[in-house]
Amino acid sequence: MDIVFKNYRKRGIDMSLFRVAIHYGINSNGFLSYDTETKTVSVDLPEQEWVDKVIAYLNDEHAIEHATGLDTYERLNVKPLESLDNLKISFNTHVGSYRRTSRLEPSSVNRTT
Repeated sequence: MDIVFKNYRKRGIDMSLFRVAIHYGINSNGFLSYDTETKTVSVDLPEQEWVDKVIAYLNDEHAIEHATGLDTYERLNVKPLESLDNLKISFNTHVGSYRRTSRLEPSSVNRTT
């Protein structure tokens, strides 16, 4: 599954919406919209099965290895819908690129060692 982050706040479209384009399978495309004010998400995908999978993933808490340096990590317990930063962290980890690219500081996460 490929995920592209588009921050519509920079374009002045809707200050509270953050949209993510999703591509999966051979030619399946869709998106999700996260409302930063209400902390709710809507998922628009062609197959209901994948909508259910995405919603289930976003509602669960995940233990994530957060990069604190080039080769050091701390484990975070992240609930994706609690904040925009948590949403970004959870998606980057889900597609396997979090350790390589992200330096986000998550808000309201439980740190464990």
